[in-house]
This record gives sequence, C-alpha cells and structure tokens, in this order.
Amino acid sequence: MTAIDMVDKKTIAFQPFMKFIIEFHNNLTFYRSILKKEFPKLTSLENEEISLLEESYLIKIAAEWETFTHNIISYCIAMDTNVISKHLELNLPVRMSFDNAYSVLNGLQYKTITSSNELRSLAKKVLADKYNPFIQLDRTNLNKIDDLYAIRNYIAHKSQRSKERLLTMYRNRYNITDFITPGLFLIEIMDASLGISRRDLLYGAVTPPKIRTI
Repeated sequence: MTAIDMVDKKTIAFQPFMKFIIEFHNNLTFYRSILKKEFPKLTSLENEEISLLEESYLIKIAAEWETFTHNIISYCIAMDTNVISKHLELNLPVRMSFDNAYSVLNGLQYKTITSSNELRSLAKKVLADKYNPFIQLDRTNLNKIDDLYAIRNYIAHKSQRSKERLLTMYRNRYNITDFITPGLFLIEIMDASLGISRRDLLYGAVTPPKIRTI
C-alpha cells in the first residue's frame, strides 16, 4: 500500500485532489496500453468485431471520466460551499467533509450531464471560481469531451436522438456525412507515419484539468 492509497478522502487537504488525478491518469493509461498492445494482434477479426471491442473500451473510459469529474466537483465543493449554499438556498458550513459534499452533489442529479456545456454549467452553479477547474478547459478539450459523450450515449442507448447527435458531431467536427459505427470511427488512422488513430486523439485530449490549491 502506497501513501496515496492511505489518503483519507474525508480530509480537506491537497492530497485527495492528487489522488483523484493519479487514479484517473493511471486508469486511462492502462486502458490505452491494452488497446495499443492487443488490437494489432487481432488480425483474424472482422472490422465489426474490432469495432465492438473499441466501443466497450470507450464505455469504460467514459465511466472513468464521469467518476473523476464527480470526485473533483465534490472535493471543490468541500473546499468552499458559498456558491452551492446560495444555489440551494441552504446555510451550509463554509467547508465540509468530502463525503458530505459528495452526497450534496448526488442530490443535484449529476449523472444527467451529457455535454461539456452541462458540466461547466453545473460547476458554475456550485463552485467558487477559485476552485472551479473547468473554467480553464480550452475549446479543443471541450470539443473532445463532447465527442466522448456523443459516442458514449449512442453506444449505450442506440436511440434515434443519440444517433442524430452523433451524426451532427461527425458532420460538424470531422466532415463525415455518412453514418459509421463509433468503433470504426475510433480506429481510423489519422496519421499513418505515427500510427495515430482517432481513438488516440480522443483519449489523449481527455486529461485532468488543473486547479488552484491552497
């Protein structure tokens, strides 16, 4: 067990924030390493089968991102509750434990977030600017977050609405007019000399935002 594993999330300190970043980074690196190591060996599989594997990995990575953002928002609420107190019209202590902040955030139906705009909107409603890391995300990363949500929602639901949103993303961001499955979209090589696929570009852009600490 490392020092990071022993960090108490209930403690309002710098360490929990670093724990969440390290956990997210390690999990993302692990998934990406499996994709790079295993998929070149799967020459006997059809594109549709490889596509299915790509989509299953994307669902896992999307879940890691949601867990990470949930933890970070909870931690930042715990650091300063003034904004969320006004939003909820509650008289909360200026600081609270991580667990209490996590519970308050759950009450806001955080899991309904499906875009970077919704994520930033929620953060603005509940976080003081000083502790809002999502203010610092640039348009490139915001677009990649939206791409991740659009692909994830189609894979998870296969609804007409999610398909239309995916097609809109294809057309506006990548100039793709015909529907292709998310897996085949992800494995397309964008730089043959470096062997970089859309998957590499997408996952490489979903990185932990920075935050000012005290």
